[in-house]
Amino acid sequence: MIGINPMFFLNVLSDYLQLPSYLKLKWRKFSKKDSYTYENEEAFWFDALGPIFYERPRRNRRLVGGEIIRLKNLQLTDWVPRLPGLYWTKVSFEKRKEAKRLVERKLGNMEILYPHPKSNMVLGGLGSLRINKRKNLKLLCCTSSGNCDAGIPVILKGDLYDEIQKDIKRGMQIDIEGYYSIIPDPLYLFFRRSSHLPKYCIFVESRLSMKKKENSKVLKLSANAWTLYQTTTDEFLYAYAPFNPMNENKLIESVEFIRGYIFNHGGQRIVTDFDEEVPRFSALVPLKDVMGEAIDQDDLIALVAKFQLPLRYPF
Repeated sequence: MIGINPMFFLNVLSDYLQLPSYLKLKWRKFSKKDSYTYENEEAFWFDALGPIFYERPRRNRRLVGGEIIRLKNLQLTDWVPRLPGLYWTKVSFEKRKEAKRLVERKLGNMEILYPHPKSNMVLGGLGSLRINKRKNLKLLCCTSSGNCDAGIPVILKGDLYDEIQKDIKRGMQIDIEGYYSIIPDPLYLFFRRSSHLPKYCIFVESRLSMKKKENSKVLKLSANAWTLYQTTTDEFLYAYAPFNPMNENKLIESVEFIRGYIFNHGGQRIVTDFDEEVPRFSALVPLKDVMGEAIDQDDLIALVAKFQLPLRYPF
């Protein structure tokens, strides 16, 4: 059961507040011999995660910052994983497997889980985000399966994104070459976290590094809207609902489902949002404030104090 556990709340908050770090990447070029090609996200995460991948590694390769990554025949989307790579870990697979057994009711073809197993599905890797272009960089996702929650984070320069934005909205497959780039962890000292997930993405530097696949089959995309909420019994839980990223009406339906689910399960306050382009909730910590870095260290201390939770780092 997930109660008002200070460490749980702080870790969730840390993950959320680290989102701007994806637009502060550091990268360095290696020689052309250090390059790898992938045609699906599972193979990529196999090499990126190494020993924490859900299957036992069959070889010792582990991607290193600065190596050249080529992605072939993957679809590009605005919706990126809440925590890239989390979906593919051993722990996440077990969380999702266990949670699916605890069904509260069925709604058409969809199984509705009880609140605690529903939270474990998000902790097990469900959930996507849409983040605005900022500092001439745009965070995107490449997927071979159509599952945005499981995809690969890719960063394009803003002018490159502007050229293909309409194609992305319609659905496009693409070949991409970029550098496996380090993501800084600015909140490490604040939370003293040692995340098991690699903080990397693929940085595409030039228009010449992208090739649109003409007449390619458009994938049917899927993603999960999500939020963290506080209940009347002072628990922090996740709620989520699937949607089709190519259909705004389906996204609106999923948001309304989440609102109703939270209301029917004793929710009193929504803490986070998942869409910066079109804010979906009146969240205590809006995504636009997180990405705009409008929440500074003093705000963070005040937020934690509001819930009477102890900090892990003494100032």
